[in-house]
Amino acid sequence: MEPQVVMEPQTADAPAWLIVVILVAFPVFFIAIWSGVLFLLSRLAGWHRLAQHYARGDRKPTGHYVSGSSGKVGFTNYNQMLILHFNQEGFFVEVNPLFKVGHKPLFIPWSEISERRTVNLLFAKLEKLSIGRPKVGTISLPTKVLDSIAKEWQPTVS
Repeated sequence: MEPQVVMEPQTADAPAWLIVVILVAFPVFFIAIWSGVLFLLSRLAGWHRLAQHYARGDRKPTGHYVSGSSGKVGFTNYNQMLILHFNQEGFFVEVNPLFKVGHKPLFIPWSEISERRTVNLLFAKLEKLSIGRPKVGTISLPTKVLDSIAKEWQPTVS
């Protein structure tokens, strides 16, 4: 009988430079993908189009402040990501700083709301606001948020 030779599996240690490259490349890759997705969403949802007409510019947000609100721009949900300010002239909309890529802050004058209609979703009641004359896009905000500010400012839709 011949003696059996037992071969143990060999493990190759990764070179140190490869580990460093992975540790550096992963965050860069993740940030690039994150930014790309946010940029694409702003274009697909219509935020970019609204920003072309209603960018806040240098105007400072004033008025009744609501943070962490949910809403929709076009077909895209912004769950607990919106920062809103309401005043007599209109309302400011921006996203949480982690989601700002491609999302310029907006100011929508009340006079630019061409239509307002109530939309019932599964667990929420939203007011869908058509923005612009002619329509540039839509923003849907919770009915309870708009009702809470209606006591101070009556947004008119003509």
